[in-house]
Amino acid sequence: MSDRGVNSGRDKALKSGLFGFVMLILLALIGSLSLQWILSFALHTSVPLHTPISGSMEPTLKIGDLLVICGGLKAEDIHASPKDGDIIVFKNPDNPKGMPIVHRAIEKFQKDGKWYFIT
Repeated sequence: MSDRGVNSGRDKALKSGLFGFVMLILLALIGSLSLQWILSFALHTSVPLHTPISGSMEPTLKIGDLLVICGGLKAEDIHASPKDGDIIVFKNPDNPKGMPIVHRAIEKFQKDGKWYFIT
């Protein structure tokens, strides 16, 4: 067999391997985006998965724990208590595009028809 035939075979194998790798990356990207969209829709929240980035919720939640966030709760249904209050996820009003904040609701009150939580 000539060198040309060997090189042609290697080129085909490299192209085939590269094509497979690119397809795998695209499939993984499409799959992860689809999962994000499906979870957002099913759980009624724009951020269905989150992980605590500080130790403020320890020992209940540790840094790196995976949280599955379910939205759609009404503020009046959230239980607030220092010992066993619901854990809430919210955006910082001063930085709404920033990372969500995870805290325990320890107190809540209503003012001018709007609910507020102390965490």
